[in-house]
Amino acid sequence: MGKLGFLLSMILTSAVVTSLIVNIHLYATNNQLNNELVLARTYLPLLVISNQSSAVREYLKQHPSAQWSVMKLYVGSNGSVYTVDDSWELQRYVGGTHEPEDGKSHYCWRVHFYYRTYIMIEHIINVFIDKDSWEIVLVEEDW
Repeated sequence: MGKLGFLLSMILTSAVVTSLIVNIHLYATNNQLNNELVLARTYLPLLVISNQSSAVREYLKQHPSAQWSVMKLYVGSNGSVYTVDDSWELQRYVGGTHEPEDGKSHYCWRVHFYYRTYIMIEHIINVFIDKDSWEIVLVEEDW
């Protein structure tokens, strides 16, 4: 019974270790999918709102494979731009842009569309969407 007991204990130990590894992998995958779902719930409306701009629609017609990213920013009434943290607290000054169309300061989601042309010149368009009203406050395009 000694060899049989040892063999059974090795099989049981292997099953427990395999189960642990599978559960860790499933837990990590589930967390990643949940995070992606939360981002999709936030970002999808921002993309839909961005497409309300005729400049964005034209840009995406020209560059259907354009990539995009989203960032939280503060845009001052004078066009000064600051990063913000997850709680929308001001962080650091990062540059300037055009003044918002309504002349007011806004905490914004910036949807940044970018496409590198065949000669490696980046063609971008930024859409600034107010975090509270979800309205476009500024659209800027640059080469």
